[in-house]
Amino acid sequence: MRRYIIKRILLMFLLLGMSFIVFASLYIAPGDPAAMVAGPSATEADIEVVRASLGLDKPFLVQYFIYLKKLLTLNLGTSYTTRQPILDEILVRLPNTLNLACASIILAVLVGVPCGIITALKKDIPIPCWPPFPD
Repeated sequence: MRRYIIKRILLMFLLLGMSFIVFASLYIAPGDPAAMVAGPSATEADIEVVRASLGLDKPFLVQYFIYLKKLLTLNLGTSYTTRQPILDEILVRLPNTLNLACASIILAVLVGVPCGIITALKKDIPIPCWPPFPD
């Protein structure tokens, strides 16, 4: 039981580390997200208002912990383009994504298993190559 708990705690740290790397890479990416959201005709005051409303005026670690809190509560925010909650947009697209994933798995099995069987049965037969290599 202790081993299982330690394994889960290590997995949690791994997931936290990956989320931190993703968040940090987006944080250091070039460009100002507030200026992009505000639009090309926005003044500096407008950009500051957008920056405050998005929480971009807070320190990096505060932004990260706010991100984690929202992520754990499934509050992914709203889309800047459609103004709809992102979770709703994900749920609308999820059935098609699952259909595509299942179809790709079935296709991979239908092609991969026979190829593996043929390769195993013909393991001692040399494969001809074209053009032939010079001696």
